Amino acid sequence: MVRPGMDHAYHLYVIRSPARDALAGTLKAKGIGTGIHYPLPVHLQRAYAGRVAVADSGMAETERAAREVLSLPMHAFLSPAEVDRVIAGVKDAAHG
Repeated sequence: MVRPGMDHAYHLYVIRSPARDALAGTLKAKGIGTGIHYPLPVHLQRAYAGRVAVADSGMAETERAAREVLSLPMHAFLSPAEVDRVIAGVKDAAHG
């Protein structure tokens, strides 16, 4: 939902799947591009070494999310047919 008086940026549409890489491969085979915008959590990036506080229990959920997130095609000019094609591709992969 977009609040009245606001515009949506239509920047990313991100889903999670424990089988992310297989899902991305299936979509690629169908000609549907995907992206992994944040493949490495900040606390594991070399530039942030020693600068990020990590809980004693670790960052297991953050690391799991980084392994599972997948960005689907998303922009303001996607046609309804393109949206339906992405949806069908994800459904096919989920049931295949």
